[in-house]
Amino acid sequence: GAIHARHQTPSLAVLCIGIVTGACMLLGDAILVPVTEVGSVACAIGWSATCAAYLALSRGGKNGKIPVSTGGRAVAGFGLLVGIAMVLMKIVPMVPGHFSVREWLALGVWIALGAAAGMAQKWRVAT
Repeated sequence: GAIHARHQTPSLAVLCIGIVTGACMLLGDAILVPVTEVGSVACAIGWSATCAAYLALSRGGKNGKIPVSTGGRAVAGFGLLVGIAMVLMKIVPMVPGHFSVREWLALGVWIALGAAAGMAQKWRVAT
C-alpha cells in the first residue's frame, strides 16, 4: 500500500484498522470475548512453536548443533508442555471454558483472513 508522505506510515492500513476497531467497539462482548479467546490460543500456539524450534535447534540438523544449556532445554521443554496444555484447555470439549460456537467461528474467520492475506501477498510478489 501507499506510504503517507509526511508521517511515513501505511495510511490505508491505519484507516482500515481504525474502522474495524470502531465497528468492533459497537459489538461489545459479542465480539470481544471470541476474539480474545482465539488470540490466547494463537499466542499459546506461537509459544509452543518457539519452544519446539529451540529444542529442535539444540538437537542439531543440517547446519549442526547449536550449543544450549541443560537449563535452557528444560525451560523450553516446560514451555512447550504449558503451551500445549493451554491449547488443549480451549479445544477439548470436556474442559470447562472450551471454545463455544462463536469462538470456533472467530477462529475460522481469523484463519480465512490470514490465508487470504497470504495468498494476496504471493499473488502480489508473483506479478
